[in-house]
Amino acid sequence: MGKRFEVSDMPALTPEMQKRIGILENQLQAALTPHCNGYNLFDLEGAYEKVRTFATVFYGCYYNFYSQYPAYKAHWRKASEVFAYQRVLTWINNFYATRENFDPSRLKRIMRTISDYADGTARAALSPPPGKQASDYAASGVDIASGSPLLKMAVAVGHAPALNSRKALRDAYRAAFPDVKIADIIWAAKQTRREWTRWINGQAKDGLRPDRSFRHVLTSGKTPEQIMGKPRPTKYTT
Repeated sequence: MGKRFEVSDMPALTPEMQKRIGILENQLQAALTPHCNGYNLFDLEGAYEKVRTFATVFYGCYYNFYSQYPAYKAHWRKASEVFAYQRVLTWINNFYATRENFDPSRLKRIMRTISDYADGTARAALSPPPGKQASDYAASGVDIASGSPLLKMAVAVGHAPALNSRKALRDAYRAAFPDVKIADIIWAAKQTRREWTRWINGQAKDGLRPDRSFRHVLTSGKTPEQIMGKPRPTKYTT
């Protein structure tokens, strides 16, 4: 690994990031339950595709974390790819059923899936949609020029054509930050639960303050605490 890129200049993972990785690992295990357990494999292809999907989610989580640093360097993306692969590889090797059935060709394909995913998100960020679609992105509050990690993730998982959809924005944001609650989003947007319900159900008009506020949070690539610069008050109510 050291010959491919240098990782000594990369920031250490924060406790919050470690927690997020742990949540993803638990989600991966839950997703694989219908396909295998520790010793028995019921559905090889189903298990394999779930692992490939989560490999890209792990990559997005790592990349989203590292790319927020002002000192971000290009080789950190490759490091994020390898970290994601190592994470799923460790999980595979911890269970007899997957360790014995995921042959080298499948492992190589997992790594290639992560690399293709990373390449695709990078291309999407550098190539904003033309014409009316570009103006729709801008009107909806999505900063396509900055190529935020959250936008890249949404593009890669197929949300790009529907990013004007409020539920797609919510789902992409919560995929990036699975431990963030709706109340946290409302707090960071400085709105109320009623406004959130109206907005997410399409009852609030585009361009008004609630719409702009929620889109600002959901396309920021940051947690509510990072946006506000402090934890949400324990007595805060929406």
